[in-house]
Amino acid sequence: FRSAIQLLGSTRWIAQVAAEALSSCPLVQFVVRGVDERIQTWEAFNRLVAGELVMKVDPSWRKRAYLWKALDDPIARRVSAEALAKDSSTPVEDLLDWFLNDGDAWVRTAVIEALPSSCSLNALALMRIRELLATTPPNWLCFWCNKISPAGTTSCAHCHITGPDFLSSASKLLRTHTCGT
Repeated sequence: FRSAIQLLGSTRWIAQVAAEALSSCPLVQFVVRGVDERIQTWEAFNRLVAGELVMKVDPSWRKRAYLWKALDDPIARRVSAEALAKDSSTPVEDLLDWFLNDGDAWVRTAVIEALPSSCSLNALALMRIRELLATTPPNWLCFWCNKISPAGTTSCAHCHITGPDFLSSASKLLRTHTCGT
């Protein structure tokens, strides 16, 4: 069991296999505690995999997501944004307040992409998103190479992996969502 937790910090494909195995572990509290003890020692990709795992299995995932939204780690904020955006009890206005002006483009993109297509956006939310479309998205932490890519880029300046495309995601959201109440 402890070995499986340690494997979350291993190579990318091993981390993904370990997360899949741990997602069905009946000893959830041990999985959550094990991840909490090690997550800050892992590279960005491993933190992303482990963060998604604990949001999936932790019975207190909502409390965790609220705590993680305020952390310095953009991976934690990204996982928090994705989890809270999928939670129907989290008001869209709060999500936009918390994540839309984040200093990492992945976090901004994550909240936009995670919003369910069934959610309604009011006129103020639509206006805020339109305003951000006129600005350059901030820099972002590449989850593949663990380096910062410059503002306005959509592929990593270091490893060239595809990164966040906030402008495309926000434009798509605006095309598919209608003004709600």
